[in-house]
Amino acid sequence: MRQSRMAPRGGYRMTGIYKIENKLNGKIYIGQAVDINLRLKQHKEAMLFSSQSWYPEAREESNSLDDFDFSILQQCKVEELDELEAYWIKEYNSYINGYNKTATGSGFTFGKIFDTTTLQNLSNEDIFKIMRDLNGNSFKLFIYCYLSQTNNKIIPYSPTLFTSLLGISQRAATVCLKELEEKNYLKISKDKMIFTWTLPFK
Repeated sequence: MRQSRMAPRGGYRMTGIYKIENKLNGKIYIGQAVDINLRLKQHKEAMLFSSQSWYPEAREESNSLDDFDFSILQQCKVEELDELEAYWIKEYNSYINGYNKTATGSGFTFGKIFDTTTLQNLSNEDIFKIMRDLNGNSFKLFIYCYLSQTNNKIIPYSPTLFTSLLGISQRAATVCLKELEEKNYLKISKDKMIFTWTLPFK
């Protein structure tokens, strides 16, 4: 797939539901984001190079990013993201005849992530800093492990575990764990094979 010259629109941060449609075959991907413009930029980069999720399928079925339409379906509050994402996936049938891998979205979503009662020591500024530094799957993996740690849950080093919980492939989970280690978001205890943490902020 050759790279498109399209650029995401700038401006203020928009929270809501977006749609990515393959104009050649009508296949659709529905997603949610706290910052839609940022998320669409990440998608465009991943659609060119990533071997994870639905991106390879999209590349095989297109010639360039120009073959895709990127649009915003609905702006909403953060706490409405999960419900509305599931609604639009059903509305467009993008789980059966599109690129979505689950019928209700990612299963681990920003609507839950931005619950300040469960995030405890993570501010919204911290979260956006992490979002910009990690790819989507690594971000989900980091937040899952962080929440588990704050709830005193022991997490074994198991890519298979993350595959079942977060809906990402074992290979993708392994890549994400490596990225988190390289960027010092976590360290893995070699003796017990469990996670210990190094957070990139105070």
